[in-house]
Amino acid sequence: MTQSLAKPKINQFFSNALNVLGINSIFGFLSYGKSISLEIDNLVCRLAQLKNVQEVRAVRSKNDLHEITFQILSYADFHDTRKLAETATALVVETEWKIWDISNEDDWDFGTQVLSDFGSSIKNNQIVSFSNAQSKCLSAAS
Repeated sequence: MTQSLAKPKINQFFSNALNVLGINSIFGFLSYGKSISLEIDNLVCRLAQLKNVQEVRAVRSKNDLHEITFQILSYADFHDTRKLAETATALVVETEWKIWDISNEDDWDFGTQVLSDFGSSIKNNQIVSFSNAQSKCLSAAS
């Protein structure tokens, strides 16, 4: 009986110590990281398949690994761009909630931008996922 009580206390002690150090979340990220990466890649492909989309990239924030902006390159007119933004935002929010469930963390922050030019302000190490053609995602999804 003493051993069974001591073991949970030791586990609780180490768990508390890891939480204080912020290490617990790192171990958690490693265990669900592949699922999250897969969800992000799937979202990029789903966004690339939308009407009037040329390219899509998922860009993480410089300061927060849980903050990702999905940038959509489109040359559509204003009306079609608004429709695209609404549809894309709905898909992004759906995936964000799914990732909250996978990770048991609600500090994920996803955004959507519809752009006519990607520009050059993003560094390559910030790009999480990239789709340079709709056909590439279509063939990967098949």
